[in-house]
Amino acid sequence: MSNVKFDKMEKQLRYYIESFKSPHLKAIFENLLTLLYEGVDLSERDIDNAHNGAIRGSEFPGDLVGRPADDFDEDEEDDEKPI
Repeated sequence: MSNVKFDKMEKQLRYYIESFKSPHLKAIFENLLTLLYEGVDLSERDIDNAHNGAIRGSEFPGDLVGRPADDFDEDEEDDEKPI
């Protein structure tokens, strides 16, 4: 994980999992650790989607192609002269 607070929380959860003797408590804390990983993965995907959308001009979430740049130049019409 890239966040210091998440790393600290992961370390504490692992410490508690190792120190508990009760399988029920271990299972609860392992579930919390799994939820932490899933939350971090989800937020990283959201950040990547937002970044890709900002760069590519995506039309909808998950659009990896994006809107193509306009091929039309506004000044082109002025350059054409009738014969």
